[in-house]
Amino acid sequence: MKLKFGKGLSLLISFSLLTGIVAGCTGKSEGQNEKEKYTVNEVMVPVKDAGIELYVKEKKQKDKNEFKGEEVVLFLEPFGVPTADAFDVKGYSWMEDLADKGYDTYAMDFRDFGKSTRSEGMKKPATESEPLVRYTDAVKDVDAVIEHIKKTRKVEKINIVGWSWGTVVAMQYAIEHGNKVNKLVLYGGMYSFNLPMLTSTMESSPGVLKTQPAYQMAAYNMTRHHWAQQMAGKDLVEPGAMEEVGRTFLAADPTSKDRNPITIRRAWGPMIDLYNIWSSKPILDATKITTPTLVIRGDGDFFADPGLFNALTGVKTKKDVLINDATHWVLYEKHRDKLLTETSNFLK
Repeated sequence: MKLKFGKGLSLLISFSLLTGIVAGCTGKSEGQNEKEKYTVNEVMVPVKDAGIELYVKEKKQKDKNEFKGEEVVLFLEPFGVPTADAFDVKGYSWMEDLADKGYDTYAMDFRDFGKSTRSEGMKKPATESEPLVRYTDAVKDVDAVIEHIKKTRKVEKINIVGWSWGTVVAMQYAIEHGNKVNKLVLYGGMYSFNLPMLTSTMESSPGVLKTQPAYQMAAYNMTRHHWAQQMAGKDLVEPGAMEEVGRTFLAADPTSKDRNPITIRRAWGPMIDLYNIWSSKPILDATKITTPTLVIRGDGDFFADPGLFNALTGVKTKKDVLINDATHWVLYEKHRDKLLTETSNFLK
């Protein structure tokens, strides 16, 4: 059955048991047959900015409907696999892992990403607008979604798990709205260090940023190339994993198959944030974070900031974990159990 919600967004969803509309949101529920373990709800959450709606996916155990705030988790998407479904890849679902442990899990698409509203700037040639979606914009999106979750679940605080650029948004959110965050997990976190191999490609001369586009036409091969670089010849990925992640990547843009080769439109504002971060120019003040925080990364992850943990001087309860033989994409790798176990233990 075809469900339509938001501004013309259409999802093909089979359902049999659950349908519903959440107050203040247009949304539908995806039911499962009795043999399946999970209930999946998908809604569009409005933001105060006129005309913006955010795609939010919830996944939980089918028979559990009551949750405490410490049992609720919101995932914030990475730039490398820019979709809420990055956390629900077939065979590698972090949402299912935490749902199995009794959590109510949510993942969201920021504005101009995935199934959320695409602005006019994303429809024009990329040279006609400034880089779209900075971390300050994404913080507004997160607040709208958390307010929706608080109202729906009748809780005051929830947990946030950020990955990659999602950690930047998570940290700034914790600075501005720490009273709404129970615990913070920063996976592949970024704060302030030098990464000239990436910043130099964005410069006209050392330290001088070129004019940057509103968005990028991104092929999955770019993500796959960086992934392979970080593996450095090690056998870290099971057969089929990269292909499954690739399907998720390309599904992040409903127009991807309209182009040859297949590419997705990816808002470029996050790369402006990362350019500053990777030039040792922090865009936020990590010392202002007080929320209990787990910092976790793979030992081959050169995107992540090795000094982030020490920058969290205002956090009393914190833990730093380095996963051996792992990259920025350890969620999809052979040592993913370390990421899942350390995270669930920290959230307890």
